[in-house]
Parts: sequence; C-alpha cells; structure tokens
Amino acid sequence: MPERRRATRSVLPWLTHRRMIPKWVALVAAAALAFARGPAPHAGWLLLAGLLAFFPSEYLVHRGVFHFFADKRAGAVVSRQHVEHHRRPDDLDFLFNNPLISVGVGVLYFLVALAVSRSVAAAAAFSLGNFAGLLYYEHVHFTAHRPGSRPWTPWSRRMKRFHLWHHYKHERLWFGVTSPLFDRAFGSDADPSQVPPSATVRTLVPTAEQQEWMRR
Repeated sequence: MPERRRATRSVLPWLTHRRMIPKWVALVAAAALAFARGPAPHAGWLLLAGLLAFFPSEYLVHRGVFHFFADKRAGAVVSRQHVEHHRRPDDLDFLFNNPLISVGVGVLYFLVALAVSRSVAAAAAFSLGNFAGLLYYEHVHFTAHRPGSRPWTPWSRRMKRFHLWHHYKHERLWFGVTSPLFDRAFGSDADPSQVPPSATVRTLVPTAEQQEWMRR
C-alpha cells in the first residue's frame, strides 16, 4: 500500500498541474464530441491516425519552433518558456509545455481533419488520438526529469536517458522525447560518447542520479 501511494503521488503533477488541466479538458472534450456525433466510420483507425500524427509534431515543434527561434526576436514569445525549461529542467512550471501552444496545435489538427473528412465525428475521433499522444508525451517528459522517478517501461527508460543527453550533453541533438525516430531521420542523433559537451549547455549541471541515467 505505501508503494501504491508513492506511485500515485509521483504522477499527481502530471494529472493536476495547472499547465496540464487544459490538456485533460481538451482530451475529454474530444472524447465527448466523438461520442456525441459518432461513432464515425473507422473510428478506431482515425484515433490511431491522430495518435501517430502527434509524434512528428512533437519533434518539429521542439526543434523547428522552440530551438530555432530561441535566439531570435520571435523567441521572446514562442521560446521563452522552453529556454527557462533548459535553465531549470526539473521546475514543473517550465517542464510542462505551454497549453496555449500544445492545445492550439491540437485544435489546428482538428480543423485540418474536419476540412479533409467533412465530418465532425471523424475529426473528433482523430483529435482524441492526437490529444492522447500529447498526454503520453507529457508523461514521458515528466518522468524523464522528475527526481527519483523510474519510468514504467524499458522504452520510456531508454527515452529518459536519450532526453537527458539533450539537456546535459548537447541541446542541438536528441530532440525526440517519446522516440528517436525523427532524430535519426533528420540527422540530430549521435553517439553521445563522441559528442563533446556544448558550451551553451554546461550551465545545466546534472545531478548524480541523472549522470547515472546518462551512463546506462
């Protein structure tokens, strides 16, 4: 029982943090709309398509928006929170993505799906999968940074190590949080033993626990 209580406490911020609540609301809204206007034909496939569509956007927003604009004028708006996250990686106020951006991207996906399918039920089923992908991403990202956390699966433990390299080895590599697929496709993966520490990442000092994860 004590272990179960500790496990529950360990995910509470993912469930209840103020930056997470709008994302849970978006998931519930998409589910309610999908059931109210559905079921759409091939709803299961649409949900899976929405889930899979999230992962390229995860990589593209992280690399192509947050990092690309970090040193540009527009970065004061679109990258400020992410820059703070790199300065204070374990701070929950900066760890969870800005819901205006995350939910906004999800709404954009809904509108594209609606324009293509001309069906609210189909677009809602697609969005339900997309928001599920967002919440999975936030959980993987959360457990990668939370002190003392041990992710639930071997895959998420691997991705914790991968993400810590991004924060404490080189900020222009290893952008994927849930998968290394797009890093390999777009040339931002590397053997960490062959990568010298970035001069602009050295102010982020890993804890002894994080150093152990990075060596695994």
